[in-house]
Amino acid sequence: MTRDLDKAAADFEKMIRQELGAAASLPWRVEVRQPGSKASTVAELFSALGTTLDIRAEITYDLPAPRPARLQLWVVQPGLNTLPAILLFSGELGHPTTGKAEFVPGAPGTGSFQGDAGLCARLNARRDLLAAAAGAYRGKLAMARLLIDIPPAVEVAGDGAAAQLHVRNVPVLKGLLGKLQFQVKELLALRAMVEGVVQ
Repeated sequence: MTRDLDKAAADFEKMIRQELGAAASLPWRVEVRQPGSKASTVAELFSALGTTLDIRAEITYDLPAPRPARLQLWVVQPGLNTLPAILLFSGELGHPTTGKAEFVPGAPGTGSFQGDAGLCARLNARRDLLAAAAGAYRGKLAMARLLIDIPPAVEVAGDGAAAQLHVRNVPVLKGLLGKLQFQVKELLALRAMVEGVVQ
């Protein structure tokens, strides 16, 4: 437990490396946010013991090559803790595409991409890709007496010269002890599936 953002960022970096099985340290940086200083596209208030919390900082990690990708953690600080509340993943795709497609969930574990007709037709033809997108589409988490509830997003977008996969979600708790996981491998695997479709 710590409120020291640099120490928390270093601890989270170790967790991400463990998930990836990476030996080398990942570059990271912390941007402290002042309450009310910056608007965002998602709700910034979380209920904790009947109070509300602001996003305290953004911690950005550069993920390993071959292509640029980054994981950004938006953290809150209830009590003596620094906790990751929102995950933002951005991964460059190996092939350019045109258009925009956003995943829309259906029944649990299902859904489809909607947006550019040509791009969506290719993405929706892969059931394994849709299942992976449904797994990444999560916005609710109860952790340390903190309730997080955000609008998640899984989006593929390109301008003809480049393309990216963007995911906004929350961490997951695994096992009986509730071990925190960012599921970075799953995000990179989802990017690989999308690359196989848009090439």
